[in-house]
Amino acid sequence: MVFRCFGVKKVGSEFNSLGNPYIQKDLIENYFIDRIRLLDNKLYLSFKFKNIKTGIIEKTNSFKTDKIDFNLNYFPGINYLHFLYQWGHNIEKVAQRDKIGKIF
Repeated sequence: MVFRCFGVKKVGSEFNSLGNPYIQKDLIENYFIDRIRLLDNKLYLSFKFKNIKTGIIEKTNSFKTDKIDFNLNYFPGINYLHFLYQWGHNIEKVAQRDKIGKIF
């Protein structure tokens, strides 16, 4: 079984949360998720890519982050050991303004 998902998440600078005041604001996030189950649902493979840009409206503290995650899970049965592997990588770039005034 294959599961693929992609989308865009945007949170404005005016957003306020009553439950969690530490939620990040003023960002736009593009994401792609690909999951697959193999071998009678005993092997799970997952790949996730996120591109996050902050400081969209308020130009202070703007940066760009690329996140890559890869997961491999193997569950052969109840009486056997299972194997889990996860790898993640973050690339963060602080925005630099060029002579024209564009960011990134």
